[in-house]
Amino acid sequence: RAFISIDHVLAQHYEKKNQPEPAVRCLQHALELYPLMGESARKEAALIDSLAGIYFLLGRLYSKKREYDPAIEAFRKVLELDPNRKSVFIEIGEAFAAKEMHVEAIEMYEKGMREVPEQAEVLRGKTVECRKNLIKREPDNKAQLRALAANLMDLRLFGEAIGTLQRYCELSPNDL
Repeated sequence: RAFISIDHVLAQHYEKKNQPEPAVRCLQHALELYPLMGESARKEAALIDSLAGIYFLLGRLYSKKREYDPAIEAFRKVLELDPNRKSVFIEIGEAFAAKEMHVEAIEMYEKGMREVPEQAEVLRGKTVECRKNLIKREPDNKAQLRALAANLMDLRLFGEAIGTLQRYCELSPNDL
């Protein structure tokens, strides 16, 4: 257990010095040690919490390195280990948005809004950006236009919401 903690602390040190490569190596070493521990030790809450922290940091480091697939994988592992770490939805959303997988990012941001309500306004803004990117690709996507208008209303951006609804009405005059 001590070696896992040492690797985790070293990785945090490297992260603060903006050195992701040695930080990732430290975390990978810590994860290699985990299976070597006894069955009872692997089930201890403190160790599971530590392991979730390692995967969370690993996900952030991969994101910094723009390696989004392993980042998403690491963040999903955090949720497996500790379903109460709701802020992970935000991190997964960020990784999906960086990959321009906006539908998936929106899904994670919406889960984040439900699970971490104090972040709802920030996440609504991120959702708006993703929806705008989707609409750039598909300007006639009525579902995204309607959802974007709702998000804009929630953010009290009424002028922009009205413009979005006007575009929706142009595409669907019979849906009024």
